Amino acid sequence: MTTAKAKADATEQPAQKPSIARIVHVPMDPKSNNGETTAAAVITHVWNENVVDVRILQNNAGIPIWRGKCQLAGAVPEYVEGEGIPNVWAWPPRN
Repeated sequence: MTTAKAKADATEQPAQKPSIARIVHVPMDPKSNNGETTAAAVITHVWNENVVDVRILQNNAGIPIWRGKCQLAGAVPEYVEGEGIPNVWAWPPRN
């Protein structure tokens, strides 16, 4: 007999864990990212499940930026000019 809980458990996605070379999202100043406030980044080091180092692939011809010890966020926060860029990362949304 199938219960509602068993059906829900079967459709849940396993929790993602950071690992080297995984793609994540980070906040960016839109002036250095062709107008976009979010950029893709590649994990280069995993400190723990919430803290990673990344190499940011901004949308311009510049050299990729390195950002260290970024904290996991539920989503990439909106960029607010004058407040600095939060040192966070988030998993890309699943569509």
